Amino acid sequence: MDDVSTREVSLEGFKTDDHKNAFGVWNKMSKKQFKYIFSSFEENKFLLECLNSKQIFSILDYGCATGYLKRYLDLIGGEKINYTGLDLSKKSIEIAKKCYDTGNFFTGTSTSQLTEKYDLVYSRDVIVHQTEPWKFISELASKTKKNLILKLRTRDKGETVLDSEKSCQLQYNEHWLPYIVLNYEEFINHLRKIGFKFIKINRSYKVAGGQNSRYVEKSLYLKKTGTSETSVFASYENNQSTSTDIVETFNLEGHDYLDKKKYLTIFYKILNELGI
Repeated sequence: MDDVSTREVSLEGFKTDDHKNAFGVWNKMSKKQFKYIFSSFEENKFLLECLNSKQIFSILDYGCATGYLKRYLDLIGGEKINYTGLDLSKKSIEIAKKCYDTGNFFTGTSTSQLTEKYDLVYSRDVIVHQTEPWKFISELASKTKKNLILKLRTRDKGETVLDSEKSCQLQYNEHWLPYIVLNYEEFINHLRKIGFKFIKINRSYKVAGGQNSRYVEKSLYLKKTGTSETSVFASYENNQSTSTDIVETFNLEGHDYLDKKKYLTIFYKILNELGI
């Protein structure tokens, strides 16, 4: 692969038409297929648990793209929740506003423009592209009254590499984006440091290197490094029946889960093609 040190590594790829179109697919799926696929991700199972607790009245979705989380909320009984979406892509926000007129959508990269705090802050696949992930996580935590749901990438072995020139991903065959994999223990310790009392976390193991034109350090190509898609629910309160402050699961999720459920996945694809 070419030497990425000669290339610009930035978030500009998220402002393109390619990005808007890629995430717009979620808005165009049939309701049944969308709910089936989106529910396969563990962070969305955590979200459903929060809704079932009937204690969530407002949500901030940081990195909302075309607003598809609002669609999911409407499908699982959260249509009355005060939803706010924030994304750096003006083009994606324009789509979100057209699709979901009951949501509040803003363009930007900082939560400082939002004056209130929310019962839940949700951020899916955004941390992985932050060059200052610890600062970013703390910023998200400062905007929630009690609960935080995150989707990121972690590694069981090896320190976090913050140099985006050594850890990046080619997006849309043109833009290099940061691709930061956090050390698992460092991540958990940071959540505790900023005040979270209860943490529920799922790790779906998958080798990070060698996929999607990624340029990452050699250890991330090895299974023994223990890289995973990691879904997290963190709360400032510990109202759980368990005496421990952390619950860990290792459920297969997302694309790997859908591949395992091949025939069911094909069934929902057929429904989508039929517009059902």
